Amino acid sequence: MFIIIIPWLGVLCYLLVRGKDMQMRSLHSFAHSEDIRRAYIKEVAGSSLADEKSKLAELKNQGILTDAEFEAQKVRLLS
Repeated sequence: MFIIIIPWLGVLCYLLVRGKDMQMRSLHSFAHSEDIRRAYIKEVAGSSLADEKSKLAELKNQGILTDAEFEAQKVRLLS
């Protein structure tokens, strides 16, 4: 009987004393993994189609791209 009750009593005492710390560590770990996930998604997603098109328009306005090059790159973006 004591072989069963003593371990359970020890676990219960541990959870009562250290339970809040375990929860805080778990929340911190979850927040950290969420930050890593968001950073990865931003890195993989890159810039949007509108950003790319505005960059192309800026290059065309600066005279770096010709009209034909601009149209070719725009078609490449939209496909």
